[in-house]
Amino acid sequence: MRALTHSDMVAAARVLMGFAEADHGAVARRLIAEARWADSWRKRNGRAHPLWGDGSLMAAALLRRPGPEPSMNDARWLGCLAAVLEALIDDRRQRAEAQETQVAAAGSISNRRGAISSPQSQQ
Repeated sequence: MRALTHSDMVAAARVLMGFAEADHGAVARRLIAEARWADSWRKRNGRAHPLWGDGSLMAAALLRRPGPEPSMNDARWLGCLAAVLEALIDDRRQRAEAQETQVAAAGSISNRRGAISSPQSQQ
């Protein structure tokens, strides 16, 4: 997924306003997943994904034609913003844990250098 901006979070929360509160977490996670998939597609193909956009959370959200941004005095709106933030935090944690697991399984690059015995690896 491309770098997050405030506008990405607002666009995603605007999408959530169209769903029941019980669905907010699942919808937010889906938007994040679609943004990740679209970003991978964009990197491989050099153009935006036809359904999910350019890899930004905003592009994934705007394809759903979200409603207008409510007032910050709207408790439901604040709940939608919170749901997006929670989904983003969970996504970051999961990605960090996956990366730690990968490093533990493969070892760090500094450990692997010592295991390589070719003359070229010593350069």
